[in-house]
Amino acid sequence: AAIGCAVDWLERRGVSALGVGKLTLSSIALLGAVFVLSVTYAGLGPRRARWFALAVLILIAVLLTGTRSSVILIAGLAGVLGSEGQHRVPLPKLTSVALPLTIVVVLALPILSGLIISDPDFLESRLQQAIDFLEGGREEDQSFRARATEYGLASEQIDAHPWFGVGPGHLYAVDPGSPPQFTLDTPLTVVAKFGVVGSTIIVAFLVQVFWCGRRVRLLVGPSIPLTALRGFAVLCIAGIPFGSMLEDKGLTIALMLLVSLVAARTRDSIDSQAHKDVYSSVGSR
Repeated sequence: AAIGCAVDWLERRGVSALGVGKLTLSSIALLGAVFVLSVTYAGLGPRRARWFALAVLILIAVLLTGTRSSVILIAGLAGVLGSEGQHRVPLPKLTSVALPLTIVVVLALPILSGLIISDPDFLESRLQQAIDFLEGGREEDQSFRARATEYGLASEQIDAHPWFGVGPGHLYAVDPGSPPQFTLDTPLTVVAKFGVVGSTIIVAFLVQVFWCGRRVRLLVGPSIPLTALRGFAVLCIAGIPFGSMLEDKGLTIALMLLVSLVAARTRDSIDSQAHKDVYSSVGSR
């Protein structure tokens, strides 16, 4: 998925030096889930080196695309931060992972970009655009103007169809007289598609997923998959201003992965406790 993300976005921008098409799923949601899981295992173990290498691969692949919204991966680190007794990564260990991670990425990124990207100034120009944006040059930023337009289009559809939306598959036009040909990249897309009723159902489902994680933690105690689920929740919240994570087809796979890991860990904990109870009963007899 990390390789597919890099190839897909570089092809979209017309700067790929690779003679290949899309390799596999391109999904920030899926990469975010695996990234927070990798950082957690890299901090707490086991097999820290392997998980660290996976985190490096994901971060490099995302940064190669020049996508500024990839900064939300860093937000996931805040979600895994905490006490080691709660199976979270304490600040010293998180620093011991984040610092070498940054160094390796900074050293490897220029080398790989020279091999994969045809435009030698691509990453530098994307970085400069990000700096200009932060310094107040929002009106000159093409992505910001496009996003502002999309917010306006979504708002119009919400006003016209507030309760049930326009439905999935609705396309939008660049200009009022041109044919509709693109979808929106804004968190308002969900409300525009499904209205207040549909959006409420979707949000209720997502809240229930993470609420179940909290109940599992109270039932069998903390675990690394639960920490990853927590980090993924923070990552998703941080990504709201950049677009709708619900439009990412990898979100379903990410949730399936994390929920499966939590379920497996819960089963192991319950089985282990049952064995202890049996041994304790036999010993008392």
